[in-house]
Amino acid sequence: MQLSEDEVGIQEILGGEDTHAKNQLAFDLPSRLIAKIFLFRTIFRGSGWSFANDPDFMHVSASAKFWDEMNAKFYAKYKGIDRVHKQWTKTVMAGKPIEGPLGRSWTIPIGRDYKGELRVPLTTLSNYPVKCSGLVW
Repeated sequence: MQLSEDEVGIQEILGGEDTHAKNQLAFDLPSRLIAKIFLFRTIFRGSGWSFANDPDFMHVSASAKFWDEMNAKFYAKYKGIDRVHKQWTKTVMAGKPIEGPLGRSWTIPIGRDYKGELRVPLTTLSNYPVKCSGLVW
């Protein structure tokens, strides 16, 4: 939450809240463990398809649309994370590196989607600065 400056997430951490239990209720997930996996996969932009095809989540729903809607609810709650991902996407599409708060920078390669259009690989975009910065979301 530190990296994204997400106010809701920061307040949950500082308040000592059980974020996973809270999200289990907020997103109507069957267990705290599923809520925990959901949180981390969603932070790193796991797609609805990835949830719908994961045996650990298929008992909740095998619908990619269902999980895309869950992801949208997550980003509606954690607006700071969504905002920083969108900001980083614009930076990368402009051909610039992402710059971290400690001065380190990361160049994320732009790829092409199944239609051949340029796109930023969101899982790489969201994962790389976190792994390499030593900071937490």
